[in-house]
Amino acid sequence: MSAGPVSAFDVVGVRGRGYRPEQVDRAVAERSAERDRALAEVVRLERLAQELAAEAARLAETVA
Repeated sequence: MSAGPVSAFDVVGVRGRGYRPEQVDRAVAERSAERDRALAEVVRLERLAQELAAEAARLAETVA
């Protein structure tokens, strides 16, 4: 009366349900790559913000 084969970990496999491991691995790899790109963009923007703040301070001194 089992719904499908039972694995060594007592997980019942049912055809057509759940996720294929390769799909999960691919999705995790894609999200990790997106995260890495986003973090690199954050670093770039933080540097740019610091440069612009320094330039604004320099210009404020020049005007004063």
